[in-house]
Formats: sequence, C-alpha cells, structure tokens
Amino acid sequence: MKLIKALRVPDSRVTDAVVRQARARGRLRPPVATHTFTLRCVLPTDTSDPADYVEALAQAGCTDATLGVGKRGRIGLDFARKAISREEAVASAIDDVTLAIPGVRTIEVLQRSDR
Repeated sequence: MKLIKALRVPDSRVTDAVVRQARARGRLRPPVATHTFTLRCVLPTDTSDPADYVEALAQAGCTDATLGVGKRGRIGLDFARKAISREEAVASAIDDVTLAIPGVRTIEVLQRSDR
C-alpha cells in the first residue's frame, strides 16, 4: 500500500474556499439580523381611522410591527424586521405598508435604539 502525503493548507484558506463553494451552490445564506426602526406615515385622508388598517397591515406582512397613532390622519409603525441589511428591512416594510394602505405616504424613517 502506498501512502500519499496530504498537502497542508492553512485553515483560513480552507474555510474561505468552503464558504465560496457553499455560496456558489446556494447553500450558504448571508447572516440575517433584526433591524429596529420606525416608519411615520400619512394616511390617504385625514378622516381615515387607523383601526381600519390593522387587519390589512397584518395580511400584508407587518406582523413584526406595533401600530401607534397620535395625530389624526397619521400612523407610526415600530418595526423589528429580520433582513440581511437595514436598507432591505426598511424597503420591505415600506412595500408592505403601501400594499396594505394604498395612497399612504412615508414621511420619516427613524432608527430605533433598543436600550
């Protein structure tokens, strides 16, 4: 029996190669984090009742948000959304809100810091 000496490759190079191969095969996904932020929105009409939109928001995928009201015709949504990046989390939240409430306008996106 003939023994073959294995080529020794530094661990970091092996790890990098394995990660690249896994990504290429679609088996490795980027890390997902929970991003917290607030969307402040203007409802389509000043007489709109925010309670009318609760079910629509849930069906559109905003189950990771807490709805708040203050001024008439406006709502605030506190999100804790999982995504690869903060930008992706905010964009998907805005898409979901505009799907649930046609004619809504986003006026502000606030970074929330959990303490």
